[in-house]
Amino acid sequence: MPISIEGPALPPNGLSALGIDISQSAAFATMGAGWLLALVAIQLLRRRGSDGASDDPDTEDDTEEDDEKELPELGYNECRLDGESKVNCPTCDARLGVPRGSTPPFRFTCPQCENKIRVVE
Repeated sequence: MPISIEGPALPPNGLSALGIDISQSAAFATMGAGWLLALVAIQLLRRRGSDGASDDPDTEDDTEEDDEKELPELGYNECRLDGESKVNCPTCDARLGVPRGSTPPFRFTCPQCENKIRVVE
């Protein structure tokens, strides 16, 4: 005499959504493939970003030139140091060496025209 008792419904062995049933092994394989695809995509994006920055050295030069162009305009009797620690007097256009150990901003007197010059960065 067989007896059957209906108990609570057991959860599916896999995935069940929108009327589609997927076995447990197929669900694990699909999820694993999705994670693997996501990791590969992230690695490719990271490599492209770092390769693009190192392959184009011209962009670094462009940014340096832009920085030089963004310097504020000079005021009355102001000048900037060039790479050789020299300045051009704005009044008499004499090329002058600045006192040793001087760091901008500072003032000094032009020995040719006796004009006070302000040296800025």
